[in-house]
Amino acid sequence: VKKAVIVGICYQGQKSELRGCVNDAKNLAKVLLTNYGFSPENLRILLDGHKDQTRPEIFEHKNKNDKKDKKDKKGGIAPTKANILSALKWLTDGAKEGDSLFFSFSGHGTQVKDLNGDETDGLDEALVPVDYTSSGVILDDDLQDMLVDRLPSGVKLTAIFDCCHSGTALDLPYWYSVPSLSGKTYEPKKKKDKKEKGLKDKDKKDKKDKKDKDKKEKDKGKDKDKDKKEKDKGKDKDKDKKDKGKDKDKVKNKDKDKDKDKDKKDKKDKKEEKDKGKDKDKKSGTKTKGAHVILFSGCLDEQCSIDAVINGESTGALTFCLVNSLVRSNGNITYKALLESMRQGVSNITLRQTPQLSYNIEAFSLESKFEI
Repeated sequence: VKKAVIVGICYQGQKSELRGCVNDAKNLAKVLLTNYGFSPENLRILLDGHKDQTRPEIFEHKNKNDKKDKKDKKGGIAPTKANILSALKWLTDGAKEGDSLFFSFSGHGTQVKDLNGDETDGLDEALVPVDYTSSGVILDDDLQDMLVDRLPSGVKLTAIFDCCHSGTALDLPYWYSVPSLSGKTYEPKKKKDKKEKGLKDKDKKDKKDKKDKDKKEKDKGKDKDKDKKEKDKGKDKDKDKKDKGKDKDKVKNKDKDKDKDKDKKDKKDKKEEKDKGKDKDKKSGTKTKGAHVILFSGCLDEQCSIDAVINGESTGALTFCLVNSLVRSNGNITYKALLESMRQGVSNITLRQTPQLSYNIEAFSLESKFEI
């Protein structure tokens, strides 16, 4: 199954108004339908429109669940925080091995104070819904939970974030760097230095669990000592009776001990074999569980993504270069070539943003063909 959620927000009538995000949504939807085999009924598109733009026919498609969502003035699904989260739930619910999911967001991105201590720079990245002034933003922590952690193994999710401060907006552990315009050597960076998600909380929890365990063991030991004293009172009485049967049971117990030793050895061998397999997977860097998630983002966390006018049309620089690269190559392009093409294209428009590619599977090859 192929499913997609596409969000375009121009924040019409607000002081932070943009102009190209609806066009971004329109162009991405067209590529999915024309080049990648998506069906209209498996697309959910949320946008607020702009006075200079006309809603394309594709956005008139109504999903059977649309009636549950808040509508905008033109009858589509308004990109409120609640509606975006509802759409993402629709996207991921029931996902199974072999499914391909797509999520794009064109609008404002921001950074807010990190409240749970999982960001080394003290800031969370966030997407800005149309009703952010009343409902707040959508944090990278929540996006990671919905779009990465909850998805089962064998599912693939591709995300496009054409917004400011979006470099690590899904908190994925790996990213690729491509040659700079100065011609420096391409070097993959396999681990993010910026993110240490959950390590502090995990350490605290482990320490608390250990303390509770030690206390339980201590209390258990006290109870055992008490029981032992009670049992010792009756031991002397039974001692003579037990001695008579000791010689008879010696041979029997010896055989039992041999069987126990054999069982222990078998278990140990099995454990060593299992651990050996785990070490092999660890060394090879192959992640065997979880979905495969890839994010193209418009810029680094500290940068902004621009809203531009290109060939007379308002659009996001990242989305324009992405769509242009896919159409020109007829979809026959690798992830590495696509990222390089997007970076070159964006650099012709602005030098203030650098498109990024991050992912969650260490063994992922940038030389593989781009697919959705």
